[in-house]
Amino acid sequence: MDYLQVEQIKDVLDWLRSYHQQVANCYERSAEVSESARLRRLLSYLADHEHSLADSVANYEKIADSGVLNTWCYEFMARKPNLAETLCQAPVDIDRLSVDQLIEMSLNLHEQLIEFYRYLLSRAGSERVKELFQSLIELEQSESWQLLQETEG
Repeated sequence: MDYLQVEQIKDVLDWLRSYHQQVANCYERSAEVSESARLRRLLSYLADHEHSLADSVANYEKIADSGVLNTWCYEFMARKPNLAETLCQAPVDIDRLSVDQLIEMSLNLHEQLIEFYRYLLSRAGSERVKELFQSLIELEQSESWQLLQETEG
């Protein structure tokens, strides 16, 4: 995944929206080549889940105060996230993955984003910026919990 030049909070949100969109596209491409009907259903579900997250981040961009969006953050963005490989970043024979492995891979990506948000939260100076990152943490946690609930069994 290409990294955007991140200087302001709005750039972080742009990057996050783009990241979720790229992961969704990856899941869709993987579903197209999988020979397993069960994996195709799960990949389609995961793609929908990532599209939903991309839409949620876009909504944050629309409703956030311009003062928050324009907050400079380059000084604490020296540590950009190095997210785990997605299916499309490394050659993976999708049909060799179990459903549990695919779910674990997806949950791991969400956990890494949660840790990234926590890092940003710890570096944020204003309460409004902290509230934004706390909301993003809660969104990711909720989505991870939902993924677990809907894929059990």
